[in-house]
Amino acid sequence: MVNEKTSIQAFGKAYDYAGFWVRFGATVIDSIILLMITILTSIAIYGIEYLESGQSIVGFWDFIITWILPVMAVIMFWNWKQATPGKMAFKAIIVDEKTGVIDESGEDYLYPKNNFIVINFSSQIKKNLLPLFKKQAINI
Repeated sequence: MVNEKTSIQAFGKAYDYAGFWVRFGATVIDSIILLMITILTSIAIYGIEYLESGQSIVGFWDFIITWILPVMAVIMFWNWKQATPGKMAFKAIIVDEKTGVIDESGEDYLYPKNNFIVINFSSQIKKNLLPLFKKQAINI
């Protein structure tokens, strides 16, 4: 389904939707910024050997720096500036389609509970699957 709207009206102000290339360019800028920050910080903590390790996660701080902090930074920018640095470079902001404002409750960042199907496994299946997930988590 294609959204045929090209702009919205909210609080007496018109907002034009950013096209694909604007959003793509903003994502590239954000990715470069995050990559520079995460790699330089990880090298500062683990040394230059960090780049040669070949592991997806080198240690606790690597996990925090490369997985947790980028997510927190993006959400912080969404709430603080209604845009990430890449979107700010293109003078784009994130607004709700209907109201023109960002929902600061945080629930927009999570999938609603009703989007998931709950599957109840028997105790025997749970007993057999649990060790597999534990082993997978340890090998990360």
